[in-house]
Amino acid sequence: MATLRKVRSLFAQGGWVQGSFAVDAANKACPYDDERACRFCVLGALLHYTHSINHYGECVSPIQRVLTEEGYKDQWGFADIANWNDSRSSVDEVLEVLDKTIALIQ
Repeated sequence: MATLRKVRSLFAQGGWVQGSFAVDAANKACPYDDERACRFCVLGALLHYTHSINHYGECVSPIQRVLTEEGYKDQWGFADIANWNDSRSSVDEVLEVLDKTIALIQ
């Protein structure tokens, strides 16, 4: 849950981006683990803050559950977080899902 809180805090402070896992201060795409990275999509931020695939999965699964409950599914019935992130109109929608996810796992 600490990772999800970090991601939420980062996004609330302007650290959210669409279309790339991460961007630098000049808004140029860069790897999520690059020291220049300062804004992230949901998956990029999770990858940035987690250091093991198991912990990453522990964060992704509840987000997918919330998205599924909200009715967001792709054509195969899967909650694709990357596409969902990139189709949002504002960070507020992302923060709402993160809040629901944090509440779910508390």
